[in-house]
Amino acid sequence: MDRRTFVTTGIAAGTALALGKSPLAFTTGKPDEIRVAVAGIRSRGWAHVQGLNRLEGVRVVALCDVDQGILEKRQRELAEKGTETQIYRDFRDVLERDDIDVVSLGTPNHWHAMQTVWACTA
Repeated sequence: MDRRTFVTTGIAAGTALALGKSPLAFTTGKPDEIRVAVAGIRSRGWAHVQGLNRLEGVRVVALCDVDQGILEKRQRELAEKGTETQIYRDFRDVLERDDIDVVSLGTPNHWHAMQTVWACTA
């Protein structure tokens, strides 16, 4: 056995052992639907919503922004296209939901770190 084969086999065996105890090893398949909440929907986040709505198996279910007017406007626009969403002004309220799979942050950059920490600990 040459060195390259030995290293490749060792890496493959190590990966198999690591995944054997991982929750990833027991995944039964992809979910039927990925439910997304988008925060900061005036411009960047709205682009996220439009992109996400083009993906099969992905559904935007919650919008969050500090501006109530833009929230209501975006909710109306989505409803006209057949997408029902709930709206929130406080991102922490979004994270109280147990049916959100993914959060997309279109908020100003200085909010990203804190919102990411909140999302990861939710």
